[in-house]
Amino acid sequence: MWSLLFCGLSIALPLSVRADGCKDIFMRNEMPSANQPFAFNCTFPPVTSGEVSVTWYKNSSKIPVSKSIQSRIHQDETWILFLPIALGDSGIYQCVIKGRDSCHRIHVNLTVFEKHWCDISVSGLPNLSDEYKQILHVGKDDSLTCHLHFPKSCILDSTMWYKDCNEIKGERFTRLETKLFVSNVSPEDRGNYVCQTILLHSGKKYRVLNGITVSTTPDFRAHLIGGLIALMAVAVSVVYIYNIFKIDIVLWYRSAFHPTGTIEDGKLYDAYVLYPKPHRESQRHAVDALVLKILPEVLERQCGYKLFIFSRDEFPGQAVANVIDENVKLCRRLMVIVVPESLGFGLLKNLPEEQIAVYNALIQDGMKVILIELEKIEDYTAMPESIQYIKQKHGAIQWQGDFTEHSQCAKTKFWKTVRYHMPPRRCPPSPPVQLLQHTPCNCMAGERMGGGHEVRHALVGCLSLSGGSQLEEDAFHQGSLL
Repeated sequence: MWSLLFCGLSIALPLSVRADGCKDIFMRNEMPSANQPFAFNCTFPPVTSGEVSVTWYKNSSKIPVSKSIQSRIHQDETWILFLPIALGDSGIYQCVIKGRDSCHRIHVNLTVFEKHWCDISVSGLPNLSDEYKQILHVGKDDSLTCHLHFPKSCILDSTMWYKDCNEIKGERFTRLETKLFVSNVSPEDRGNYVCQTILLHSGKKYRVLNGITVSTTPDFRAHLIGGLIALMAVAVSVVYIYNIFKIDIVLWYRSAFHPTGTIEDGKLYDAYVLYPKPHRESQRHAVDALVLKILPEVLERQCGYKLFIFSRDEFPGQAVANVIDENVKLCRRLMVIVVPESLGFGLLKNLPEEQIAVYNALIQDGMKVILIELEKIEDYTAMPESIQYIKQKHGAIQWQGDFTEHSQCAKTKFWKTVRYHMPPRRCPPSPPVQLLQHTPCNCMAGERMGGGHEVRHALVGCLSLSGGSQLEEDAFHQGSLL
C-alpha cells in the first residue's frame, strides 16, 4: 500500500512541476453574448504546429475541462466549446500546450454579457454589439462577413442578414455562405447589421447571432488615383488654355500690373529695327510703309514704346558703323524684318549695318530678337546662319495686314504677338487725342527739346499734320532739310 502511494506521488509530482513551469504566451479578452454558442481555438504557431497535447482548464483548477460532447462546456480537439455560454461562465480559462520538451500556456479572459439582439418577432430597437466593425467602400462592389469560428463538429446552416431589425432584401444584396455581397455600395448602406445562423451539434440546434457596425468610406486608392487624374487633367487644361491664350494673358498682366518709372538697365530704346532695302519697287514701298509708318504708329504712338529706326533716328553725317554700334547697345530688342527678296541679294552679307546689329545682338549682349516676315518664307537655307539661328530659336512672326487703318490697331493678333515679344513698358502711352492736340505745339519747341532725333520726330510730326508731302518727308530723312 505504501509502495503504491509512493509510486502515485512520484508520477503526480513531476506533472505538477511541469504544469507550474509553463511559459505564458499571451492573454486574450473575449466578450461573448450569453445564451448562444461560443468557441475558442487554442492555437499559436509554431508552438502548436508539432506533436503537442492541448488541455483546457478553468481558472486555477487542476481539473481539465471535460471532453465529453454531451457536456455543455467541453474540449473539442484544440477548441473549448460552450453550448451555449452562460453569464456564470465568465472567468479566466487556461490552455496548456505541452510538447516533448516544452510547455506553453494561453490565458483567455471571458466576460459574458447579456445582449439584447434584434428579435424578429418583437418590435423595438436592438442593442447591437460593436464586437465586429467592417467597412463598405462607396461606389464599389463589396461584402460583409459573418464571423463564425467553431470546430468541425459544428454544422452551420444558411445565414440570414438584418439591418436595423429588418431583413435585408433587394437585387443589390446576395447571400453566399457566411458572406453578404453588396453591389454599388452607397453611403446609405452604413449602419448596424446582424447576421444569424443555425448551428447543429449532436442533434441539437443553436442560434448564433453576430452584431456588425458597418461604416462606408475616401476608397483610398480610388480617391487617390481619381485625385491624381483630376489634378493632371486640371494641369493639362491649364497648360492648354495658357498656350492658346498665353499672349492675351501676358498682355493683360502687363497692363494690369505694369510697374511705373523707368527701367534701370542703361537702355534708351525698346527695340532696334533692322530692315532690308529691296530692289523691287513694290517690296521697297511695303517695307518702308511697315517700318517708317505702321511700326511707329502702333508701337510708339499707341503702345508707348521707343524704337530706333536707322535712316530715321541717326544724325546726318554720322558714320554708319558708329551709329549702329552705339545705338544697338542702347536697345532692349532687335527687330529684324525679312522679305523673300532678301534671299537674292544676301541679307547680312553685304550691309555693314546688318552685320554689326546682329553681331551685337547675338554675340555681345545676348539680345532677344523679334523676326518679322513681310511675306511667308518657306525656305531659310539661303539665309545667313545667324538668321537661320534666330528663326530656329525664336521663330518668326508673319505680317498680317494690308497697310490700311485696320492693320494699325494694336489689338489685332499680329500686333499682340509683337507686343508679347517686346519688353514690358513702364509708362502708359498718352491718349491719341492728346497727341494730336499737343504735337503742333511741339513743332515750335524744337530748340527746347534738346535737338537730335527727338527734334526730328517733332518736325516730322509737324510735316505730317500740316499737310507736308511725302517727298518733303523723304528729303528730310536724307538730311537735306537740315
